[in-house]
Amino acid sequence: MKIGQRLGRALQRAGISQREVADRAKLEEGTVSKVITGKTGSPFFATVEKIVRAAGLTWGELFDEPQLRLSETDARVSREFRDVLDRVIDNDARQKRISRGHLSVVRDAPIGEHDEVKALPDEEIPEEYQRIHANRVYRVMTDAMQILPGSLLFARATQNEEAADGETVVCRLNGKLYLRRLDRRGDRTVLESTNPRYSEIRVDHKKDRFALVAVVCTIDA
Repeated sequence: MKIGQRLGRALQRAGISQREVADRAKLEEGTVSKVITGKTGSPFFATVEKIVRAAGLTWGELFDEPQLRLSETDARVSREFRDVLDRVIDNDARQKRISRGHLSVVRDAPIGEHDEVKALPDEEIPEEYQRIHANRVYRVMTDAMQILPGSLLFARATQNEEAADGETVVCRLNGKLYLRRLDRRGDRTVLESTNPRYSEIRVDHKKDRFALVAVVCTIDA
């Protein structure tokens, strides 16, 4: 199913009109309509992301990930337990790093040994994506950006951090590939996730090995 079809079905289920979404996302209603009807065959990822956020959807809802419906009480208890567990895990990891005599400069990064995306250098890039300047392909490995793991991302290679500010990017930090939204805050660089289970990552340019790799153009799920 194409991304436009998924968006149209999700908006219908949520009872939200294309005009409402366009107003919230600060997009032309015609642009939203073309994406949903498929007239824009390869919409920019940033445009799709604006529509998803304006509609109050998650990527999981868009791609029909199974969900467990909880009562308000169960949901509140679940959130409280998750917060406690996250603090316990974070504190344990911090103590281990301190006991080894060094504290990671990426203090808020989720603990994990695997990259958030995997480069696919041999994957062919469809002509329609080449027209929007995609020249890199990655497979999504985690739900850090609430994109279905296994989805393909088509991206444009760049090292221009200033131009990529606010975009969803692939970057390398201390040897690990991340898929995050790049936020340049003055002289600071922050990597943001749309999934609340992942903390933002504050990059220390004096101590961290950081490099912007690519800006995401579109997603093929």
